[in-house]
Amino acid sequence: MEASSESVPDNSKVAAVLVFLMHQFIATGMMILTATAAISIIADLPKIIGIGIHQSSIRIVTRPPYFPAQTLWAFFLG
Repeated sequence: MEASSESVPDNSKVAAVLVFLMHQFIATGMMILTATAAISIIADLPKIIGIGIHQSSIRIVTRPPYFPAQTLWAFFLG
């Protein structure tokens, strides 16, 4: 039996909004954690291999107000 839109309780709409908000918070938190780990590993990789990179070039990618490396990581994770 199909339920009409009039018989759908308001609780399901509230639950859907709460699930959406929880998803946003979890996704944002995981992106921050994984981006921090991935960027720090990538930034330390040349040092481990023995290639010298100036700290200013790493700061250009990781410290601007718009965080380009973290933004690209978020796009990669989807």
